[in-house]
Amino acid sequence: MYDEKKIKAELLNIINENTSLNIDDKTMWRSIITKLADRQETILNEIASRISSPVKYKNTVYCGCSDLKQNQLGDNWHYMSVADDFTNEDFLGIKTDKEQSDSRMKKDGKWNIIGIGYLDGEYEEITALCGKHRLYRGTTAVGSFEYALVLKPVLINKEKMLHQIALQYPSEFIFPYSPMLRRLVYIETPYELGNEAKTIDLQLTRNRLENLHCDWRSVWNIDEKDSLIPIQRGETFRYEMQPNEYIISYNRANVMTKYMYDQENNARYIEASTNNCQRPDNTFTKISINQIGNKNQFAPPHFYLNVYDINFEKEQLIDRIYSKADLTLYLQSFRLFVQFKEASPRYVEGLKICAYELGFEYPQPTEYFKFSQRPTLYVIFENDHKPFLFDRIIYVIHLLQYKFPEYLWKGGYLNE
Repeated sequence: MYDEKKIKAELLNIINENTSLNIDDKTMWRSIITKLADRQETILNEIASRISSPVKYKNTVYCGCSDLKQNQLGDNWHYMSVADDFTNEDFLGIKTDKEQSDSRMKKDGKWNIIGIGYLDGEYEEITALCGKHRLYRGTTAVGSFEYALVLKPVLINKEKMLHQIALQYPSEFIFPYSPMLRRLVYIETPYELGNEAKTIDLQLTRNRLENLHCDWRSVWNIDEKDSLIPIQRGETFRYEMQPNEYIISYNRANVMTKYMYDQENNARYIEASTNNCQRPDNTFTKISINQIGNKNQFAPPHFYLNVYDINFEKEQLIDRIYSKADLTLYLQSFRLFVQFKEASPRYVEGLKICAYELGFEYPQPTEYFKFSQRPTLYVIFENDHKPFLFDRIIYVIHLLQYKFPEYLWKGGYLNE
């Protein structure tokens, strides 16, 4: 093992003895070498501290899908869909006259939204099924009509908000990325379906849309609060947080914020000030992460994707991959979520690579991953034919890329 302090001293000595450099050049290079050496020592110390004492997350965010109504989910769960104005009865039904005039009725341009659903399958297949140019025929009691499936990535904005909070409060909580956010489709029709059409049959089998799940809702254990009332202290405003709460601020030109911690009272808060000393309304969003007491509380009947299958505790124990055994041990911690089969430094014939298109991808800390010339490792998973296999693989590959950036990771399954 090399001695970084000795190498630093040797480099500085070479600079000092170099007769071709003037005083300014020597000063510049001494500063560069010193900063690089200090930065390297900081990184090595951080790695050593993570290995000796694995990070313990205080709060965990869980995402999933449920067919229960909001009032049946319990206090710890909240619908995360932007289409929350649709009740379960409305998914495949027509609203009454009173509901028709309600502001909750949604339109997408000139098209009417009659429900939401989630499409399961390979991502290329899903995108091929969606779009207003691809029409399907459904029926009502008074005749037939045409409808389309419109893929909506709007829920990913919620995910990006969580990602920003994770960066703002490092090591305080971890959250899984939900495949349902990338599967949401609006069921839309260009026709006005009147009240005489009491029931709607989308003819899923006839349209070969068996993988469209219309009676599921994406849920999470997070409660989001928009209207926050601060405590005014002179020219500043304080937004307090409980241990399970986090605040994200939206950049505003006239609002300055800083995170504060009162060690004596064990209190956390965001302090804000404005140029005009006015209260910075609509600048902050607070989320509270509800604690889940037990697994049964998390998994209501017919729960579609149980993210408890991901073992977050075990995955933290490995911070570097030095051998295939290390990789196998890490991936086995996800065995109930997706089953690892083998890894290869070369592409395996018949391997279906799982990846999203740009815009649906999981956020990365840097774009460098996409252009790096680092060696590629192909990870092959078992084709278990369970729901959301494509998405489960993408999620684990994202974790590999995030945790072990020394490789470029690609994952998939064999078409058997």
